[in-house]
Amino acid sequence: MTATPHKPEDFSWAALVRKGGYLTPEQRQAFENAIALVNERLQTTLDKPGNRVNGLFSLNNYIDSLESQFKRDAGADELRGDASLTAFWIVRLLADRLLEAAGARPVMH
Repeated sequence: MTATPHKPEDFSWAALVRKGGYLTPEQRQAFENAIALVNERLQTTLDKPGNRVNGLFSLNNYIDSLESQFKRDAGADELRGDASLTAFWIVRLLADRLLEAAGARPVMH
């Protein structure tokens, strides 16, 4: 009996969802580890004191400025870099939803 070759897309999160969303114990552990790493990156970057702002505060500009902080805080570690970028996009998405709920025009990224 020969092993069936797998394509990379067979192992994507989207493929898992299409197949009913069931994870093996190893996949679940990997998913939990990924969430923990993104959470760590959120805490590392967002726990730092921000710059004081005089005058008008732009949430949109502030969130955009966080991208470089997330990247800088990750250092050269590729896995931390990926987690930091994911963390940034989570913050960006949340900020966009807040701005939309407040009636602001959505920002195109």
